[in-house]
Amino acid sequence: MSAVRTESFLVRSYEVDAMGELSPPALVGYLVELAILHAEELGLGFGAMSARGLTWVLSRLRVELDEPVLQGATLRVETFPQGVERLFALRDFRLLVGDTVVGRAATQWMLFDVEKRRAVWPDETLAKLVALDVARAFEEPFIKLGPLDAAQTEEVSGRTMDSRFADIDRNLHVTSTSYVGWALEAIPLATWQSSRLDWLEIHYLAECIHPCRVVSRAAPAADKGERVFRHAIAREGESADVARLVTRWVPREAIASVAPPALGAAL
Repeated sequence: MSAVRTESFLVRSYEVDAMGELSPPALVGYLVELAILHAEELGLGFGAMSARGLTWVLSRLRVELDEPVLQGATLRVETFPQGVERLFALRDFRLLVGDTVVGRAATQWMLFDVEKRRAVWPDETLAKLVALDVARAFEEPFIKLGPLDAAQTEEVSGRTMDSRFADIDRNLHVTSTSYVGWALEAIPLATWQSSRLDWLEIHYLAECIHPCRVVSRAAPAADKGERVFRHAIAREGESADVARLVTRWVPREAIASVAPPALGAAL
């Protein structure tokens, strides 16, 4: 049992987008998979939690990619706990191709009481999730994401989609990767064609159970430039969001040069 868990992922043809780059949902899938594997090694996996009537729920996720990861590359992912903060168990990641660090990620997880349908406070069981003497993936806290309608946006684009069997996990909830895919569907075509995603932050706010129809909306973030977007996903006919995101896009031929979107500030 190690405090750091490493796994290598060969980027396959069905995990890339039309430009041959690792898709954001596939990358999020790698991170979640590795987190699950490490939790099992630490005796804190879904099986152990299920025996107590609990399950792990991903609450927040941030990913930054310095450069695209292409089809055929082997992406090495390292993960390590970063302690417990209030309700959240913290876990960071480092992404490498060869010896080059190409990205990083941070996550917050909650223990969820399956019967009572609510988060529970961590207890001594999570003592194994001590923070390592390793630099955090990000020094800045997660962004405070308010409702999309509260922002002064120039233009809102949207898509309506139905959940599929492929979107459902073992808890019969929509998977964390599907939310990411839904959010990106609302990006303007011109942005998708000319740019790549190099920054993503998502806050998972509520359960989404199959079958459901969702509305995914996106709009340029006020005062953050044309390549930073705010996102909101809600069940059709409902005002409450099930997820909120912010994404940053850079020209495909350029390495990220624009500043991250107002980290630690409200958006």
